[in-house]
Amino acid sequence: MSSVKSVDISYKGSKITIKAQEYPMVGYLKKGSAYYRITSVGSVSSEKLKRITGKYPVFYSFDSKKPLVQTAQQFSKLSPEIRQSISEIHAAPTKVDPQRIKLYMNDGNQVIAKSITLKKKMKYYPNISANMDSPGIVDLEVGAFSYPYGKK
Repeated sequence: MSSVKSVDISYKGSKITIKAQEYPMVGYLKKGSAYYRITSVGSVSSEKLKRITGKYPVFYSFDSKKPLVQTAQQFSKLSPEIRQSISEIHAAPTKVDPQRIKLYMNDGNQVIAKSITLKKKMKYYPNISANMDSPGIVDLEVGAFSYPYGKK
């Protein structure tokens, strides 16, 4: 999968102009001790980075391509405010739910969700978190509810 969205080549006499547009970056994939850039379509760069720059979340434990692609695509469609409030995204599949992910939020909360419904469900997060008395878990897998850490 390429990180190039489109290429436009134009000719004017002997002058050639090439304009390339890339898919936007959405985060970093952590593999071993290295980081790799991830685009909005889920493509992963081959360039190994020793550290990250910018305010992008780090994607962990994505061992297969399909969940990473789904999550990156859904994440890229979130509002900028919600995207910026996420620090880490972990693949957390179970036998029952192979699309399960866990988000670590900058406000101290954790969100349990499905990669395929991330965009649809995360719009509820700001209201749910605003009504929480203390940091905890926001479960968006099936419904949309929250509970403090240590309770279920």
